[in-house]
Amino acid sequence: LLGDTEQVWRRLGRDIETVVSGVRDTGGPGGRPSVVIRAASPASIAVAGAYANVVRVEATDAEQARALRDDVRAAAAAVGRDPDDVRVLVDAVVLVGSDAASARARLDLLSDLAAGEPPWRRTLSHLGNADQLTDLLDAWFSNRVVDGFTLVPGSLPHDARALAHDVVPLLRERGLVRGAYTTP
Repeated sequence: LLGDTEQVWRRLGRDIETVVSGVRDTGGPGGRPSVVIRAASPASIAVAGAYANVVRVEATDAEQARALRDDVRAAAAAVGRDPDDVRVLVDAVVLVGSDAASARARLDLLSDLAAGEPPWRRTLSHLGNADQLTDLLDAWFSNRVVDGFTLVPGSLPHDARALAHDVVPLLRERGLVRGAYTTP
């Protein structure tokens, strides 16, 4: 709503620095708060590189995603940050079916119901089964295209269930998702 201008991003950068500094000064739990920024423009990438722990991007293919990751990492290095301290995640809209045809049928139905531009036209989208999605995620992660993914179910509840019950176990088998999380 604010607009994607250099002026807006400079202001947001100053605001983020104020919040991060204020938390550090008060000795808040865990020290520095996590900062997550969605980056799409050169101005947003510069602020993300300077302040974010996690940067979300939209990319329709591996080449575009890798270029965005490289840009964010270069922006982090330019301000003296270790680029490895910044994780770049690509948003992926997923429709998981028994095969690509069943997923395509649901996509066609959703397209008919969607108002405006559907999210699967702006970023990585997957139409297929759980094994195919796991292969795609594994390939992008293993080839350092991105550091991870924000998986967005194309439809609820079907795709959310498929992610939880079909995809996550496959990712665990490959060591791409932790089996358990511990609390500090």
